[in-house]
Amino acid sequence: MMFIHEETGYDLWSDPAYDYLDYEELLTEEYKDLGYNPRNVKAVGKEIELD
Repeated sequence: MMFIHEETGYDLWSDPAYDYLDYEELLTEEYKDLGYNPRNVKAVGKEIELD
């Protein structure tokens, strides 16, 4: 899988702006925006058997 934009040549994985990103803070902010932590919610519905 390529992560380099074909037209601009931008490579997200090599961008130094993301070297010190606080992922825990980002997750906390996303959960706050959602109003819940999706990992702590029980699944609703039933699974479909795939042939």
